[in-house]
Order: sequence, then C-alpha cells, then structure tokens
Amino acid sequence: MTQLPPWLTPIYTDLATAVDAGRLPHALLIHGPGGWGETTLAAALAARLIERPNEAANIAAVAHPDLRWIVPEGAGEQIKIEAVRDVGEFIARTPQIAPRKVAVITSADAMNPYATNALLKTLEEPPPNSYLILVSDGLRDLLPTLRSRCRLIAVQPVDIEAATAWLSSVGARATSEHLAALAFEYGGAPERILAALERDESPIEDALTAVASHRADALALADTWAKDATVGLIERWMRYVVRVMDRRRTNRVDSDPLARTLVQATDRALFEQWEALAHDRQLLRGTTNPNVRLLLETRLLAWRDLTPPT
Repeated sequence: MTQLPPWLTPIYTDLATAVDAGRLPHALLIHGPGGWGETTLAAALAARLIERPNEAANIAAVAHPDLRWIVPEGAGEQIKIEAVRDVGEFIARTPQIAPRKVAVITSADAMNPYATNALLKTLEEPPPNSYLILVSDGLRDLLPTLRSRCRLIAVQPVDIEAATAWLSSVGARATSEHLAALAFEYGGAPERILAALERDESPIEDALTAVASHRADALALADTWAKDATVGLIERWMRYVVRVMDRRRTNRVDSDPLARTLVQATDRALFEQWEALAHDRQLLRGTTNPNVRLLLETRLLAWRDLTPPT
C-alpha cells in the first residue's frame, strides 16, 4: 500500500483492524475540511476491502467488478440519481472475485435531492459483504437522515509544520514564500497545495493587488481565470478579503501589500465583496451552469472599483 500521510495512518489502522475482525460498518462517511486526504483514506480502505492494497493510489481507475467509484459530473458537477441507482443495483449483487463489494461516492454533498433519496433506500437494508464509503468536505450539506445511517470518520487538520513536512517527503518543490502563499490560499490543505504545485499554479495575491491598484486589466484577468475557474479560486479570493479585514481590525495594514492597496475601501464595501463572492461560490456549486466569464468580469470590476484610480 502507498504510504499514507502520518495523520491518516492511525485512522486507517483502526479501520483495517475492523475489516479484519469483521466489525466494519456497512456505511461510512469520511469527512473533513477537504484536501487533507479524505479521498486518499477512502481509496486505501476500498483497496483493503477488495484485497488490492498495492493499488490503493490508483484504485479509482482500476477496472474491478466489485468496485464502483462515483464522482460528480456534468453541469454543476452533480451526482445524479442514475449514478446512485447504479450503486444500489451493484450493492445488491454478490461479489464476483473479491470477498466484498465496495462503492465509493466522492463529494457526497454534490448529490442532488433525488440521488440522496435513492441512496437512503440503499442504506436501509445493506446486503452482507457490501460496503458504501461516502466522502465529503461539506458535512452540513448532507441530510441528517443520511449522516445518521453512516459511521462518521473525521479527518482532522494537523499543524502547518506537519503538513509542510509531508509535502517535502513526497517531493514538493517550491520556495518558502511560494509555499506559504499557497498554504494560505488553500487553508493549509496539503493535498490541494500539492495539486497546485503540480499545476505550476501561482498565488493570486499579486493579480488581486494589481487589479485593485488599477495596474492590471480586470477584463483580461477574468478571461484568463475563466479558462479553469473553480469554486476553489473563489474560496482563495475570499480568504484574502477576510485577511484584509483582519489586518484592519488589528492595525496591521502596513504589513500587507493588498491591505495597503485597499486602504480607501470601506469596511462595508469589503464585507459586501465577501458576500458577493460567497454567492458566486454557491452558483458555481449549483446546477444552473452560470456564465463563468461574466461572473468573474462582474466580480473583478467591482474589486477594481473598491479603490479610485490614481
């Protein structure tokens, strides 16, 4: 099995012990803030259940008759009822070559209401030797009735030093400044930081500062960002708004270039910007398939207008 991050090892060990003793619940919900290995843990457990531990790192791509791996897809990146019905039919069958069947539903909070109701029916009477593993970084978005039918497995963040040490151990290469900026933008989540480094991603602080100081074209930046805009981009932006407001509250504006740039913006305007970003995040998570470029244009023009041109 691929080496797990150290904060996941004790959780996995307990789950593996339960598997070997025949005490593992038939439905588990692995949850955490996202980017801390929630899906990695699910993959390791799924591989253990179908007795393919050496393939844990790539288990989602393994063609195996006793494994289903469900991810959001389509407009709004939903998990729809058809996918969940397929899981129900799969779970009802007898294992073919492994001793157990396992279905993993990642981003379980992306299930639409019809899919959730279908899953509840599957959970009512799980057949023997069948396991359902849900993964979510939005636990509050799941129905209480769904949560109550699963054993909750929490993945807790660790301190930034431990996360940074793990990044170094897997070969992440970046300057300390670059790493610190990405760590801030991604809430310290090491797997998200690693993915950003692998994409050769730059922190967005300089771009936000340039637009706010009228040194960069807001529309041009919207065009660039729209090519691969995600909910994550909006969340990174929201963290900077919160940090600017915190710098003001603690009289540390001079230590923050973005806060200095936005010094003429009112507290109310900054809060309204945060609320608008939160609304945009909800739109991107939803099923309406918004015009991402127009959404970013609107938000970046409003960001630019927080400060008067010099």
